[in-house]
Amino acid sequence: MALRAAGLLALGLASAAAFTASPSWHRHSARSIAGRSGRGSNVRMYTQEEDDMGAYFAAHPTQTTIFASIVQPGAPAEAYLEEYKALLAGGVAEPERLAMDAQDRADNDNELLLKVISFLQQNLVKAGDEDGEPEDDPDFIAEGRKILALDRFMVEDMESDMFLIEKLWEEIGGLVRKGNSETGTLMMLPKFTGGDVRPIIASMVNPALGWLGLEERIKVDSFRMMDGAPCPMVRILYDVDTAAVGGLDGGGEETAEGFPAR
Repeated sequence: MALRAAGLLALGLASAAAFTASPSWHRHSARSIAGRSGRGSNVRMYTQEEDDMGAYFAAHPTQTTIFASIVQPGAPAEAYLEEYKALLAGGVAEPERLAMDAQDRADNDNELLLKVISFLQQNLVKAGDEDGEPEDDPDFIAEGRKILALDRFMVEDMESDMFLIEKLWEEIGGLVRKGNSETGTLMMLPKFTGGDVRPIIASMVNPALGWLGLEERIKVDSFRMMDGAPCPMVRILYDVDTAAVGGLDGGGEETAEGFPAR
């Protein structure tokens, strides 16, 4: 029994040492200690946003250096990512491979691209006011800006949500680090089986954009096959003036869930 107790004690001490050595423990413990006043026990409590933010970043460790490389000054996540930013500045850690590289296309990809361009043209016409001149309609103008900003078209073969999220952050990271305003990417997903992409964007991308201070600079929306798209598609825009359109997917007021009202 004594040997067993000693073994359990050693295991517990080793686990505690590993936990307290982690960067996240130091961040949280420092914030808690900083919240103490004198001899009292008033520990600073985390907000729901801080809890959600910490959980999100912990669940996406492979994107951490991308987050650290694009977080904006004064953003909610700046303090959380400060250690990783220091590593990047010192050349200790390199960001994950950022997208923005040229992409070779197969013949069937080119066929898909032609269908996509036709769909975008039809979608642009639908954005205009049927009772007047579409060129004078603000939604038509804003949708036209979005299409003209697209300078990169990608055909991706991923089927699951997990790989889609990783690729989205690679592309967002590339756009932000490149820093060219009025640019964007259209990601085509002919093999994606995850259904509607909008809930993924609303729950797994948009909140993190807010924490990174990029919610006004990066806009992500999607197109569904049930709306006429040749395949599921995601559009990422950087510093594009889309103020004339109220909702995400081509007009209307935005609902609480982040989807456009129909």
